[in-house]
Amino acid sequence: MHGLHYNHTKVFKEKQFKEWSKKARNLRDTYIDEQLEDFKTELKNLSRMYWKY
Repeated sequence: MHGLHYNHTKVFKEKQFKEWSKKARNLRDTYIDEQLEDFKTELKNLSRMYWKY
């Protein structure tokens, strides 16, 4: 998502990136190592909310 923000600044604004980043960090903190696949799925879902291309 970091690359999307800096490569598409007209579409993916700084505010959106910071919002996504905060939610992604919170999501990361709720999962343990054994739940890695679940975390990946949820992170993809979160990313789709912000990047719809």
